[in-house]
Amino acid sequence: MSNTNQSEIILLIAPFTNQHGQGRVSERVKEIICDNFNAITFSTHITGSFYLKSLKSLFLIFRVMFFIHTTSKRYKCIKVYFTPSRNFLGSIKDLIILINIYFLKKITKKRFYLFAHIHGSSLNKFLNSNIYGNFCKKLYIKCKTKFIILSLIHKN
Repeated sequence: MSNTNQSEIILLIAPFTNQHGQGRVSERVKEIICDNFNAITFSTHITGSFYLKSLKSLFLIFRVMFFIHTTSKRYKCIKVYFTPSRNFLGSIKDLIILINIYFLKKITKKRFYLFAHIHGSSLNKFLNSNIYGNFCKKLYIKCKTKFIILSLIHKN
């Protein structure tokens, strides 16, 4: 870690795998960030039956929340890089992360920075599809989320 700053940490939440494009991009981001900064990773690439994936996802959410709460006491600045989900079930993870960070920002006055890396054009459609999507969209805005968009096709 050549550029490590002990007052800040980067949390990477993404599907780290070589099985699809989003996973390969996430793997590359992980290499770059972890080689140069103080970072910890949580992979959202979960395999198995529906029930096993559900249990593993629930466990992942608790691990991420525990990490965010404990690190908010140790670090002045927490940067969260994640890949937003584009469907209802996957977005529950995003919603829980966003709600926690929103309230932690208010309570602790710590600096939280969110970076959402968009893969695919269906997130905008999902966020504008119903009341739940609209609520998530407003939460992204309230958390001052910065979106990483690598294609003009996905910008809208």
